[in-house]
Amino acid sequence: MNLKAVKEPQKRINTNYLSSLNIQSYGEDNLYPNKLAEVVASSSIASGCLSRYADFIEGNGFNSQIISDYKINKSGDTLDDLLGLLANDLAKFGGFAIHANYDVLGKIRNIHHIPFITTRLKEPNDYGKVTEIAIHPNWTGDETRNGKRVQVNKSNISFIHVFDPNSAIPEIEEVGINEYKGQVLWYSRNGNMVYPLPVYDPVITDMSTDEGLANVRYRNARNNFLPSGALITRKGTDIQENYFDDERRSYGHESYESEYSPVLKNLQGDFNACKIVEIEIGADEQSPEFISLSTNNYDKEFTVTADSIIDNIYSAFNQEAFLAIRKGKLGFSGDILADAYSYYSGKVTKEQRAISRALLSIFKNWYEQPFGELTSDTFKIQSMLYGSTNNTN
Repeated sequence: MNLKAVKEPQKRINTNYLSSLNIQSYGEDNLYPNKLAEVVASSSIASGCLSRYADFIEGNGFNSQIISDYKINKSGDTLDDLLGLLANDLAKFGGFAIHANYDVLGKIRNIHHIPFITTRLKEPNDYGKVTEIAIHPNWTGDETRNGKRVQVNKSNISFIHVFDPNSAIPEIEEVGINEYKGQVLWYSRNGNMVYPLPVYDPVITDMSTDEGLANVRYRNARNNFLPSGALITRKGTDIQENYFDDERRSYGHESYESEYSPVLKNLQGDFNACKIVEIEIGADEQSPEFISLSTNNYDKEFTVTADSIIDNIYSAFNQEAFLAIRKGKLGFSGDILADAYSYYSGKVTKEQRAISRALLSIFKNWYEQPFGELTSDTFKIQSMLYGSTNNTN
């Protein structure tokens, strides 16, 4: 088939210029990463795969305990703390951000993790270069401070220069050290200053389907699966109760509607056995009638769909080995798990190198030399091995 005849797919991310905020929108409504987080959280399969992905990126930490324990800011955060946060953001969103503060000599004094979900790219300048990162606590506008919402407008957005140690001193001289906001090292797995797509983006619909199937299973379990019968009752049928009125010295009666409905409601749910739907029709003197309902059984279709989406989600995360173990295709032993760990550790080396390179570029401009001469292996991350301290099941 000619390529022109193939239906053009929709763009995964539409990036527009939001002039009111002076940023590039991250998706159609500027909330692509926020919606990603919601979809992943709603899928038990995706959440499990994502957690394993993040754990393997973090691995067993840095090779040196001295590096792991080194404090990077006045809050007492260590490089090991930072590693865990960066690994989580990189797994979930395909990127990470680090804020660097400088002294008057242009040396980095401390660094902090910036939640990637809070960052956006400023519109490129006339030379096509993005020079600043926009940061807002919550781009949905749901964040509150002292009981008031933090509006998404320019006054509540911090624009901070992108990471470039060579530009630090000129930037400091321009505004003064007390007003200088520092720089942001912003990384995207899709390229320089381009909004990233996480590895699981192609299976977002499968993740949403997983949530839908979970809702069906929940509804079936909590509502006795499918109704097995219908009870036909007569609308307006009254129940009369006679009584003697002492004050009036006469007999009377009190009428009220049939209590079928409240009784039937109490018989529904996963703690009771009845599966009955009540249908009211016009009143007459006939007795209630029960009609048995025959229903189609869709369990097989649900099972096939569930198996398919599980396969797709595991495949997107390159976790087929763990899926095979889960299904019993490879058996279960220490050797098999060790091989699976070794295989998947090799799949996350690119992400680990990205973090290592980022830290190396920061500490090349650090105010002191706590680790001696820096090399490409200084911030190397140890691979996750089966049976190690941070292993994932």
